[in-house]
Amino acid sequence: MKNDGDAVEGDVVQIEVGDRVICSITNTLMVKIPSTGFSAKRLTAVREQPSAMKYGTLGIQIEVPILDVTTEVVEVPEEEGSWAVEWLGSRAGLLSGSALPGEGTSYVAAHNHLNNMEVGPFLFIKDLAQNDRIFVRNNNGKLLEFSVYDNELFGPDDFYLVQQKAEEFENTLVLITCENEAEEGGYIDRRIVFAKRVSE
Repeated sequence: MKNDGDAVEGDVVQIEVGDRVICSITNTLMVKIPSTGFSAKRLTAVREQPSAMKYGTLGIQIEVPILDVTTEVVEVPEEEGSWAVEWLGSRAGLLSGSALPGEGTSYVAAHNHLNNMEVGPFLFIKDLAQNDRIFVRNNNGKLLEFSVYDNELFGPDDFYLVQQKAEEFENTLVLITCENEAEEGGYIDRRIVFAKRVSE
């Protein structure tokens, strides 16, 4: 992996395996794993989405059959050292700067709970076990298959450790949500699921 230790905020840091770049991410984004959960105990007001934070349409879906989850994937822009995920609702978000599924390392976040206290699409990804299947239907209708190889908790500031784990395989699909709501609000941990591409 290449990660220049002299990189400063705003630099684009390339994550490489061998001679191949698998992910290019602005250095400011290597600080915080996005907060992908609203309170399960109370309604949460959501600010109006600025036009600059509008999500890009990708025409792809993620399917997790064992959890009975199928949801649209949109592109989520960067915002102040993380990603602007608060308007995802029941959709999943490909974090800007990561690759499309099957074309490199893909970081996909979704809420565990929505702002109206309803269940979010990734609430139960903690239950995914090794070899469980995740599918991505791309904009051509082609179905890409991934197999879970790890499922762990990380701290909100541990994005670099998540990147290291994702490098164990090429074209890794990384699912992200929040876990362990704190009494004072927010979530203590991030639940991260790692899945490798299954050869055709």
